[in-house]
Amino acid sequence: MKNFDKEQVSNEFFMAFTGAGSYVSETCGFCGRVHFVNRDSEGGNYEEGHYEDLLARMEREPEKYVMHTDAISYGYLAGVLFIPECPCNGGTRYEKFIINHASQIADFMQAMAERKQKEADEAKENAGKTQMLGSS
Repeated sequence: MKNFDKEQVSNEFFMAFTGAGSYVSETCGFCGRVHFVNRDSEGGNYEEGHYEDLLARMEREPEKYVMHTDAISYGYLAGVLFIPECPCNGGTRYEKFIINHASQIADFMQAMAERKQKEADEAKENAGKTQMLGSS
């Protein structure tokens, strides 16, 4: 886990919603910043000239590029690539939503589980009836 400031997501959110890592580059889906790994620290597998291009772009537009000293952790939130270390803190609104609506989310998940169980029970019952008809 990285050292985050208070605006970034919690360790629990980080662990639940990131499941991948990159040793080259990824682009934050919330703000468009390009995150890339320092080749000298991790030896990222960059294509010829790609790393040098990233460094040159970072020099011209430092606010649009973030260099990492180790792998870039990422996941997806609502289909958007999420990088917990991004200065935009794109994941915090999702975590706040979950925390602020925890009771409703728990009720929803319980109702969904009950519905799925009912559907599974009905499918099992119907399969049994079909099997009985086939054996007559």
